[in-house]
Amino acid sequence: EPWQQERPVNLPQIQNLEVMCAKDHMEVQLSFDKPFTGLVFSKGQFGQDNCVYVHPKSSRTNFRFSIIYNGCGTKPDAKGKFYENTVVVQYDEELIEVWDEAKRLRCEWYNDYEKTATKPPMVIADLEVVELNFRGDNVDCWMEIQNGKGPWASPISGIVPLGSTLTMVVAINDLAGEFDMRVKSCEASDGVNRPIQLSDEHGCVLRPKMVSKFLKLRSNDGRSTVMSYAFFHAFKFPDSLQVYIRCKVEICRHGC
Repeated sequence: EPWQQERPVNLPQIQNLEVMCAKDHMEVQLSFDKPFTGLVFSKGQFGQDNCVYVHPKSSRTNFRFSIIYNGCGTKPDAKGKFYENTVVVQYDEELIEVWDEAKRLRCEWYNDYEKTATKPPMVIADLEVVELNFRGDNVDCWMEIQNGKGPWASPISGIVPLGSTLTMVVAINDLAGEFDMRVKSCEASDGVNRPIQLSDEHGCVLRPKMVSKFLKLRSNDGRSTVMSYAFFHAFKFPDSLQVYIRCKVEICRHGC
């Protein structure tokens, strides 16, 4: 199944990461085994242009950039013995996914300059659900994000780890049994920037490696009469812990 959580084989791999520690900045050399088209930026500083070191579609294998000590989220040691900055290597042009990497770079101050690179965990907070509004007959329509494989799993609660398998459930409840439904375009956003399209106006999934096809079934569980659902992996946007999901739903009398 294409949406299963496996690192795509065509993604470049980090081949080498070196840091030279100067008096007021780190000089970073980063190389990949094949052309890299994603982004590299200081964690939490995506909106600062001087803290985005590699921009999308560069399609190069070798990069050299500087990270200043007095900005871009660099944290000095209280005793002044080291400076530390976390950089995110994001392979997709727009989304942070589970196989992206966060490298914490530290310049330590002893007799000689030293460096370490480690990988801290990345965490995504609750996925927030946007209510669906529509005009039409008196049909209840709702959306739910569930843990694991639904559509009868438990709704998400608490912190959702990046890469977790989740289920997006969209349903209608029509007591007369006259209406059908189909999910059309779905989008995800951080609530501020331009949304990312997950499916098009025809309901066709645009990111099949991240979201499965929508499946549909009839139900009589008291909450719904028809439901559509798709599996996906928890993802996040740079510099935001909130993910908003919105879908357009077509309601049809006697079948869509």
